[in-house]
Amino acid sequence: MTSYFPKKKKPNPVVQIHRMQKMFPQFNYSGRNGSFVFIGRLQPQVLSPRYLVKIVYKLARDPKVFVLEPALEDNAPHRYPNTKALCLYSFKLFQWNDNLFVADYIVPWTATWLYFYEVWKETGKWYGEEAPHASNEPKVDVDDDGT
Repeated sequence: MTSYFPKKKKPNPVVQIHRMQKMFPQFNYSGRNGSFVFIGRLQPQVLSPRYLVKIVYKLARDPKVFVLEPALEDNAPHRYPNTKALCLYSFKLFQWNDNLFVADYIVPWTATWLYFYEVWKETGKWYGEEAPHASNEPKVDVDDDGT
């Protein structure tokens, strides 16, 4: 039986790169074998530092985000302890898939994370949304190579 609903096409790597270049031209990329690294600067507020951010995206895996400079506080919340990658969303509440664009989700969420990080540095309290998890549940990044 033929479906009346068209199948969603997965964005191929060229489309991911093009969308990043269009929306965030300050990011450069390199890639090979289905793995892409986007490096660029984000400034969440006018008076904020310009953070150098690295986004590692491997097809069929969740993107990973690292702040290269300036260095984040060692005790900054909402990072994975094993990789220091930013924790941008709950895997239980949001599932990344290859139909999504890094430029549409990951970059804006990173800028928002950086904003709340700056507020946390000033106040000691994280005002951003937090995914519920048990306090004894270890926060482990599923794919921890960071390459």
